[in-house]
Amino acid sequence: MLAGVYQLTDFYVAYQRDAALVWLVADRALEQAEAADDPYMIACSAWGMVQALRDSGRWDEALSLIDSGTTLLAPHVALDETPDDW
Repeated sequence: MLAGVYQLTDFYVAYQRDAALVWLVADRALEQAEAADDPYMIACSAWGMVQALRDSGRWDEALSLIDSGTTLLAPHVALDETPDDW
């Protein structure tokens, strides 16, 4: 749940002038999602981090993180019991 709170906060701080705050919130969301061992939340948090990387021109790192998130979710997407929003 904490990862989700950080993700919502990330949407707000993304439009603020303090780039360090955007990085902090995106990093905390990803950290909490990984601690929860929740593939869906990890992928959602990675999306926030990708936006921070993209905004700072760090395209290679952003693309690498996209690949990691896709790889993490791929085995779950093919399962019948996986929700459609995954």
